Amino acid sequence: MVALGTTRDNPDYYAISVFNEAFGGGFSSRLFNDIRTKRGLAYGVGGGVGTNFGHQGILQIAMSTKSESTVDAIQALDEDIDDLSKKPITEEEIKNAKDAILNAFVFRLDSPDKILGERMVYEYYGYPPDWLDKYQDEVKKVTAADVNRVAAKYLHKDQLARLVVGNLKEFGKPLSSLGSVKDIDITIPPPPGAKQDESSKPTASNSEGKELASKVVAAMGGEAKLSTVKSVKAELAMTRKTPQGDLPMQMQTTIVYPDRVHAELQTPQGTMTIVVTPDTGFASMAGMGTQAMPSEQKSETLEQIKRDPIFIASHWKDPDVFFQAGGTEKVGDIEARIVDVNAAGAAIRWFVNPADGHILKETYVTLGRTGPAQGETAMDDWKAINGLTIPLQRKNKQNGEETSVVEYKKIEINPAVDPKIFEKPAEKVPDKQ
Repeated sequence: MVALGTTRDNPDYYAISVFNEAFGGGFSSRLFNDIRTKRGLAYGVGGGVGTNFGHQGILQIAMSTKSESTVDAIQALDEDIDDLSKKPITEEEIKNAKDAILNAFVFRLDSPDKILGERMVYEYYGYPPDWLDKYQDEVKKVTAADVNRVAAKYLHKDQLARLVVGNLKEFGKPLSSLGSVKDIDITIPPPPGAKQDESSKPTASNSEGKELASKVVAAMGGEAKLSTVKSVKAELAMTRKTPQGDLPMQMQTTIVYPDRVHAELQTPQGTMTIVVTPDTGFASMAGMGTQAMPSEQKSETLEQIKRDPIFIASHWKDPDVFFQAGGTEKVGDIEARIVDVNAAGAAIRWFVNPADGHILKETYVTLGRTGPAQGETAMDDWKAINGLTIPLQRKNKQNGEETSVVEYKKIEINPAVDPKIFEKPAEKVPDKQ
């Protein structure tokens, strides 16, 4: 929920600061105690009347909730706004808010550079030299009448624009039950200059394409062996390429073809578990809860499974898998044959060594940090493991920039897989008081 706020040179600034803290500022705020603690409708909720130095701030109230309780949570927020006129902010709430503000104020100014930084801002925007010095005194002077006056002056439910982001199909009630709804298209367009022709989906195979696909299948262990592959478990050493340097990680993945993956990623904060199936997609970590995966990321992960060379090679004769050969391109010293692949709807381009059938490189459209990106994976170190010959090293790029290097340390074919690893952990609902 958003609207315009005000400026910090507004005489109401100090009363607004106390109101914001009491109404939506932290764990002891009215919004948190009612919507999260008492009603159990939100994971997080808060906000207030925003202020800024050189221009109006933004009045913002934000809340995150389960899909099915979206409308109920919004209605609860409306009720708390309406209640400000019926149940004004109390003296106890104001005392707690002042204590929180004044205790935190110390840490805003606990070093000379922080004090200098604050004073530079005031000087730049033309604020009085003593503006910082009188802040604590002005906050202490704020009364209950001041706080409830600014609440009535600046927070008007009928003037708030509301933005709701979520899976409409999972909402317990339609948003239209709250009033008129305007849909906003948040589809991310392809990046300028993306080579979309490299991700074309052939709808039929040509003879050269099928012949090269046959060579790939033979090079990976043969049709008889590949047809038996239903799942793969792997231990990986991954090095992410970041502007700050290489970031090594350990990962274990279990893929059940064609549409289930379970991954455990070792991070400095602990083990992160990522699960994607046709029905769900989430990431979870002990102490941090479970976070639903955005639908675009879930779809991209399911496509990655279908782009896996093992999946394609084991389904190369399926009626919805096609291979179109056309042209060549140098990969290192090898004149590789280009094969466009449509693997049950997932598009990828192979660069195949015609001499031995190894895939030297593959390109595809993937999901990058800022939207669709041109992905590229160079494959190397082909080794025979458990009857399959696969590339143990994969170097990944997005839009020409190196993103990661993956080394396969251990691979199991058709391991025993407990179906429960793909289930979403039970959510802990906050205790009601």
